[in-house]
Amino acid sequence: MRKQEQADPATDLAARARPRRPPVGPASPVSASAAPAGQLPPASVGALQRSVGNAAVTRLLSGARRAPAGGEAPVVQRYVEIDPGAENYPSKHRRASVVSTRSAESDDQFFPSQQEANDSWFADAESRTPNLVYNGSVRLRLSDALDLAVEQGTGESKVFFATERHIQAANRALGGRVRLQQGSRFLRVRGESGERRLYQVKPVVATGKQSGVAGMLGRTKKATGLSVLTPQRCNEMAEFVTGKMGLSARGISAWENFLARVLDLLDGGGSHQDGLKEALRLGQQGDTQAYLAYSRDMSRTFQDLKDANSPELEAALRQLGLNEFMPPPPPGSALVTVGYGDAEQEGARDRDSTFEYHFGATIATSGNDYVTMENYARRDAGVGNATASGGDPLFFFRMYGTRPESGETWHGAQEGTGGFIGAILSLTLEG
Repeated sequence: MRKQEQADPATDLAARARPRRPPVGPASPVSASAAPAGQLPPASVGALQRSVGNAAVTRLLSGARRAPAGGEAPVVQRYVEIDPGAENYPSKHRRASVVSTRSAESDDQFFPSQQEANDSWFADAESRTPNLVYNGSVRLRLSDALDLAVEQGTGESKVFFATERHIQAANRALGGRVRLQQGSRFLRVRGESGERRLYQVKPVVATGKQSGVAGMLGRTKKATGLSVLTPQRCNEMAEFVTGKMGLSARGISAWENFLARVLDLLDGGGSHQDGLKEALRLGQQGDTQAYLAYSRDMSRTFQDLKDANSPELEAALRQLGLNEFMPPPPPGSALVTVGYGDAEQEGARDRDSTFEYHFGATIATSGNDYVTMENYARRDAGVGNATASGGDPLFFFRMYGTRPESGETWHGAQEGTGGFIGAILSLTLEG
């Protein structure tokens, strides 16, 4: 069983008493963005970045995946999920030179992933070696346009597959330390619009200057593919990939700002945004209980509307592009799901089994489909928090979509973990 990150008492207090800036102005329906937490005390920001809530994919990724019944053709919904042996399963190839390729059908290490075994994601905790699994064929998830693909299994995929165009677009958009490299392996995918090559994509991270003449020429050392190390905490991981800083503070600020805006859309006024501004003012002056009380009252109101299946609530979420109505996020953006409860729920919160937020970094987007690069605090018994802010090998890639009926939206996946409580909002952070 995987461990959830648990805050120490000091961190827990800072995470629950979280004064923020006043709500931002109207957001574009294309993206729900939060203002930076410029007025947040630095100590609180640091505490938030060490707080609980970084493992929203923990139980989800260990659960069974949907699969078609034996012998049936793969079901086509938002994306294509296809099993090995299917007539239209992509063929595997390797680029032998600039002008030639060769078959890679016998390559039994084409699809690397990581899996949990014996209550750990590490094959060796002391050396921090991940528990890697290699396969020659796997169930694949492809985008509608057949230009993105990722392994769809019980583990976490260490690579994804994309066209050259997507790789180039990602490298233009990413503002953090990660760049993408086109590998020599590729899938040949055939569809109604013709044939595409989806290259295996590997992350690349600069690790420092080279020595000697190479260093004098400005060349840097690089870690590539499975040797890449990142932060383990989800918020720090998303910052590492996107270059967008202060994400934990921005995510929580966005939650309360958009919660107030949703409720104001329902009652036709601005009372909740005005009330939040006053609560924030009181919180910044030291009255954290007044601030928390207002935040928790908004959570209760939202939950009551959701429990009543309010069509007005659904319309407000749709209008603001939140939750299952999030539009396709652009490459380089950060995704977040945040959940806080009312006073009773927060007082009874079990920090071993619940979390406050989860972040992901958007790497590539194709129509309704997109690929993220993620990590989360696993609290491995042998490693603990040693790799929380860096030096962790357990990054992974995953594909999501934007059609609510598919059941595989970002919001649906995070909510499906069962680890969030209270009013749960998912949104995109840009800029």
